[in-house]
Amino acid sequence: MLPRSLPKEINVFIKSGLKEWSAVVDALGTGTQTLIVRTYLPGDKTFLLYPTFSFYANNASKPENFEKFIQPKHVEAARRSGRETTDLARIEYLVKISYFATVTDTLELTKPSQIDALENFSIWTKEHLHAYAASAKSKKCYVWLLRVYELPEPFTVGRIAQGGPPNYYVPPRAIQVDEPLPVLKDDDYNKTAQSLQSLLTTTKPASSKSIH
Repeated sequence: MLPRSLPKEINVFIKSGLKEWSAVVDALGTGTQTLIVRTYLPGDKTFLLYPTFSFYANNASKPENFEKFIQPKHVEAARRSGRETTDLARIEYLVKISYFATVTDTLELTKPSQIDALENFSIWTKEHLHAYAASAKSKKCYVWLLRVYELPEPFTVGRIAQGGPPNYYVPPRAIQVDEPLPVLKDDDYNKTAQSLQSLLTTTKPASSKSIH
């Protein structure tokens, strides 16, 4: 069954937020990317997307490092996103939250060719994805398929520790969203999700090219 969207008439109560690079949050928020990769399964199925600036701050003085992690065509947007998030966090000690996401499916990555295939569905380089998967202490790596929604009214929260644990941000109270605004139309999201699911279950050996 294809992933479904949240009915617009349903009130959503969100009790947590997931920390992710600001560049990735913006990619999710524009529909450029519909997944994240984690070494663990989701604790909550619905969460705010909390943008972090540590990736940008650690690499701002080394522009060449961006292309080790981010595909060249996405580098400019990643720098802009990181700069804006960093300025807000360092000057005003605030973080702007504009989106939330619902996990529609999780898929375990079990072979290198699957990781290669993710490059067509994300802003990351496959080299970064391989390095991230190899660093997993649990030896497991998962794709989380996300249906992303805009918050009708973005808000700011106080800055918390960047990078590393805890991976989740916990708001002081549950956030109520009366009318979820999907970033992608149902047909567009379902088509992308189905393509990704199909590709990850039919990937060829690592010596062969991935087909999108």
